[in-house]
Parts: sequence; C-alpha cells; structure tokens
Amino acid sequence: MRPESFEIKLLSNLHGEDLQIIKDYWLQTYTTAGDLKFANTAKTIAEQYRFTNAKELSDFVELHSCLELVDTNFECRKCHSRVGFKNRSMYKEFFKKGYLCVNCELKKNNKKAKDFVDDYKNILQEKAFSEFDFSYLEMIYIFLFLSIDTIGEERFINKKVWDSFYEEERGGANIVLQSLFDKRAIIDKHKDLNNLKEQISLFLQENSSTLSNEQYDSLVRILQVRVQNGIYLAIDEDVSNYELKIFVGGFIDMFKLDMVDIQQIENFVKNIRLQEIYYLIPEVFSKFPVPYEKNLNLETNLIQLSEYFDLEHSYSLLFYQAKMLAGDLFIEKMKDEIDHEKHKNKYSNKIASYIKYLVDSKKKPNYPKKLPDNWHFSQIEQFISLNFFDNQHNWAGMNTKEIISAWLSKVSIKSE
Repeated sequence: MRPESFEIKLLSNLHGEDLQIIKDYWLQTYTTAGDLKFANTAKTIAEQYRFTNAKELSDFVELHSCLELVDTNFECRKCHSRVGFKNRSMYKEFFKKGYLCVNCELKKNNKKAKDFVDDYKNILQEKAFSEFDFSYLEMIYIFLFLSIDTIGEERFINKKVWDSFYEEERGGANIVLQSLFDKRAIIDKHKDLNNLKEQISLFLQENSSTLSNEQYDSLVRILQVRVQNGIYLAIDEDVSNYELKIFVGGFIDMFKLDMVDIQQIENFVKNIRLQEIYYLIPEVFSKFPVPYEKNLNLETNLIQLSEYFDLEHSYSLLFYQAKMLAGDLFIEKMKDEIDHEKHKNKYSNKIASYIKYLVDSKKKPNYPKKLPDNWHFSQIEQFISLNFFDNQHNWAGMNTKEIISAWLSKVSIKSE
C-alpha cells in the first residue's frame, strides 16, 4: 500500500492554515521497514496549531474532512464498498479488524451484542415441568431438591448447602446431576452470568466505539445484574415447593421405566460405587502408603470388586491387600529405596488376584471393615433404600449387582 492509495476528501470549503491542518493530519510517509505511517503525530500538530489537545484536533478534522481509501484492493471485504476514515482511530481499526467498513463492523458487533443478550436470557430462562423430558432418576433428584429444608420458594439452593449436597451425591461421578445441568433444569446462574460478563467486558473494551447505543446500553445493564451464589432449580410452575414435590412424587410412583432408564440406573449405581471406593483408598494409604497408580488396570479391578462385594467387605479387601503389599516392600522401605514406577501396578494386581481367589472359592473377605467415621451416605441412596429396600437406611451392605437387581424388582418396567 502507498500514500497514493488514499485521497483526502474535504467536507468544508477550507483555505490557508485550516486546509494545511487537514493535510498535515492525514499526511503519510514510510517507516524504515517500508510500512506506511502518519508523518506527524497528533500531539505535534495540536501544539503547532495551538489546539488545546489532540481530541480537539481530532474533532476539527472529523468536522471538515475524511480520508478515503481509493485502492480497490483494500475495499471492505464484506460489502466491497470504498472506505472512508473520519479519524486515525478508525483508520487503525479498519486494518486491525480485517478490512471491515464502519457499517459492516457495526452490523457485526450489533449481532454479537444480540447474541450476548440471548445468552443472558437463556441463563435466566425457566421452563414448565412438562417441557423437560426427565428420566426416572432425574425426577428423583428433582424430588430430593424440593426436599431440601433451606430451598426457598424461588427454588434457590445457596452455595454452601449445594456444595455439601454435591459432595454427598458423589457429584464428580454423578451422571444424573450432570444430565440435569445439561438440560438446564438446574442452573448455576452466578457462575454462568460471571462467565458471560467476562466475555461482554472484553468485547466492550475492544468494540464499544462501533456498537449502537441501544446494544451498548443493553450490555451495560447485563454487567450490572447480580444473582445469588448457588444453584437454581429452573422449573417454572406457579405452585408452592411442597405442591410441586407432591406432584413430582406422584410421577415417580407411576413411572414405567424403559431400557434407557434401566441403563441409566445401572451406570449410575456402578459409577457411584466406584467413586465411593476411590474415596476409601486414601484412608487405606494413610495407614499403608504403598505405591499405586490410578489407571485403567486399577479401575477395571475396582469395578469387579464392587460387583462381587459390598462396600464394607470391599474396604476390608483394599485394606488387607495394602497391608500385604506393605509387608512385601518392607525391606525396600527400610532402605528408602522403593521404586514406585516398578511397583505401581502391584496393588491393583493383588486386588485382582484376591478377588479371583474369593470368587472361585465362593467366599468373601472374612470381616467387613467399618466405614470411616466421617462417611456420608448420599440422599438418593437413603431415598431408594428406605422406599425399596425394606426400610434400610443405605445400600452399603450390598454389591452393585444386588443394588441394581433389588431396585429394578420394585419398579414398573414397560413391556416390550
């Protein structure tokens, strides 16, 4: 690009010094690297012609002139129109943002702003119960949410209560809670809104000058919105929580499970029990800190463990095998020479070997091991145990096969 690619267009009939100001402002030259640059700084021109500051100079130039880009190789890439610049900022923005004229840049930014507004509305959106296609397990969790003592009529669960609930429900492995988040039946409005605000703030920093006043104001209003930190149950029903809870409970009682619901129950129980066993491993290693690696080999063996033995007997087996391995490695430990890489799969292999021995001999570990004193049973575990497992308070005394079988024997299943 050359200085000849541009033409100064006068918007007023200027003469003498006024005309020279315009020429000096738009005059271009080359850098030592061969790139175009403005020959005079705005500060220098402002001082030379006794303007109060560069802003006053820019206002004068905008009123009386513009710089047109006449080289057709550099027209607007969107509408292919000839581009004009009212000031140097517009000039720089055009090349910085990939050859978009002011109108096209305005349209693009207004559309982006509208998308932000739509995202905001989506964060706050609630739907009627009938609009959600809830699975059997999802409805149980909706029932449990509505059973939380501190949930208000706005169906909000504060962060402290939610964090406790999430931990009890083995949230990191809980496929049902994740599904409810995906369906936006439960929403972390505080987190979602803050993420949106960060995007909006960055957008405004870079584009506020090429945005309509209406869209700019709408984005600023979003930045001013505050919501409570916690989880919202996004079901819009004009009834009390108690009435909604009774309504959902009725649906649960009448629900007929299909194969998708059955598969979800099976995956849910297996995932939760696996997570519980992972919770127990640090307790074991606090007593016997043997080498191990959390990998597919270990996970496969722990899943098998959960299928054959209840939680307390699984805990006993984990403890016993760690104790045995610690004895095997005693000499290395005394010399402080334990090779963790060499032994990383030994614990997992000992678990697999002992499971095979017990299964083949139709035995189980001799003694159950009491769960840690700080152990918490999940809300859904207590709900299912009390309703379907003869008033038991938890299912710790059952393996995953037994839990799934007992559960499915007490519910209605759709005929093929």
